[in-house]
Amino acid sequence: MQIDAALVANSSWLKAILWAFVFALREQTLEVLGVNPFPLVILDDPQMTFDPRNKRKWAEELARLANT
Repeated sequence: MQIDAALVANSSWLKAILWAFVFALREQTLEVLGVNPFPLVILDDPQMTFDPRNKRKWAEELARLANT
């Protein structure tokens, strides 16, 4: 039996499945390479949760990390 996932799941659920697949694939690739040439940082909606002062601090920290 085949059921279209769009009929039983909302778009957020489908996006979560897609991201899980992407991260699993990335993890497997990094394991094979033995090195992480592209570190990954994910911020979940920083515009909504950070006040202006903290947004600036995070931006400076991310720039510092990118330059190291």
